[in-house]
Amino acid sequence: MKKLFFIISLLIEVTALSFNLFAFSSVEEINKYLSKQNLILSEVDTLYYLADTTKFYDEYKIATEIYNIHTRFTPPESWEYYRIKVVKLLFSTMVIGDTLKKIGFFKDTLNYLVYQQNINVVLDSSDVYPNWYTVIIPDDFPSISGEIEVPVYLINELTLCIPKSNYNSGNTLGFFETSQKWGKTGDYPIKLIIERSFTDVKEDKSQNFDYMLYQNFPNPFNPDTRIKYTLKSSGRAKIIVYDLAGKEVNILIDEYKNAGSYEVTFTPKNLSSGIYYYKFFINNYMTAKKMIHLK
Repeated sequence: MKKLFFIISLLIEVTALSFNLFAFSSVEEINKYLSKQNLILSEVDTLYYLADTTKFYDEYKIATEIYNIHTRFTPPESWEYYRIKVVKLLFSTMVIGDTLKKIGFFKDTLNYLVYQQNINVVLDSSDVYPNWYTVIIPDDFPSISGEIEVPVYLINELTLCIPKSNYNSGNTLGFFETSQKWGKTGDYPIKLIIERSFTDVKEDKSQNFDYMLYQNFPNPFNPDTRIKYTLKSSGRAKIIVYDLAGKEVNILIDEYKNAGSYEVTFTPKNLSSGIYYYKFFINNYMTAKKMIHLK
């Protein structure tokens, strides 16, 4: 009898879930609904610009005049935010015995470090060609958007294998010493496994009428912008500005506030142009909004 009751209950839940899903008009809306029900649809993609049939030189001599080579990986067009889960690298046999100290991900032509992970592993024969070396990225990797850059020279200029045929997808760039300019160069064996993130910073739709965070004005802004918020009950309020990598930029308020309406001015110093977001915390409530800073 208990088993029958369980089966009937399960069928009711599945039927209810199926009925609710018909109310949504897009995959994105369905994913958001399921995420709220703790039934998250995991979307995973592999970014790799070389053909799977590519042949490599495992040992080679190199005389290069190209520096700071890096591959720019772009997520699927419909993915606003994502996280890197795994990095796979095909090391040359010439780095056996060398130490892979760390790996980093960048933006803005290697000018901005998004994330860095210490490795400190001495590479042996099992870590190099023909085997792919796998780096698991912890779950604390921040949600990011747009292109992400991975340097090719992780140890030295002989770090990764070189393809026997020159593949140039246009996604690998380097600084050419002769011309003193950035240019496109051949691709290297780097794979990223990424997972779509639905933890975005879009306008909050939770209809919590005890607290209200308003869109900053003006937006885009330069040199400053104003942020208004309303409290119908008192509590310790925080407004913190973050960049797209989740790095804290500025704490605008962090103090006890009585019920009422307030306004705070954000005047950034030495802040580059780009998209930022500000999070509002009070008691057990949190919401966030985007803003754009233009220099």
